[in-house]
Amino acid sequence: MRILRWVIAGLVVSGLVAFAGATLFRTQIAEHLFARAVKENLSRPLATGQPDGIHVFICGSGTPMPDPMRSGP
Repeated sequence: MRILRWVIAGLVVSGLVAFAGATLFRTQIAEHLFARAVKENLSRPLATGQPDGIHVFICGSGTPMPDPMRSGP
């Protein structure tokens, strides 16, 4: 019974530490995940694996991420 209490207390403390860390470093975590996703998606060629035919790529059409410092297309 005593061991079960220590295990439960350890899990609760671990959960609180993880929650506090995720809350405190939310911005840094989001920026890291976003940078990693951009790096993975921009490093591969877009035309690879496409079937034969005409493909149109529109450059400079904007981004789905809103940015108050930039105007739209």
